[in-house]
Amino acid sequence: LKTITLPRLELMAALIAAKLVGFIKNSLAIPIQRVICWTDSQIALSWIEVKRRTGNRL
Repeated sequence: LKTITLPRLELMAALIAAKLVGFIKNSLAIPIQRVICWTDSQIALSWIEVKRRTGNRL
C-alpha cells in the first residue's frame, strides 16, 4: 500500500479547489471576472510555482 505524503495531499486539495471553482464558474449564469483561491500550505504553493516556471521555460 502506497502512502501519500501530507504535502502531496495539500497539493491535491489545491487542485480540487481549482477544478471546483471552474465548475461552479461555468455553472452560474452570471459572469465572474476573477476568482482567487487561497491556501496556507507553503509547500503546495512552491510546487505550483515551480511547475508554472518550468512550463514557461519550455
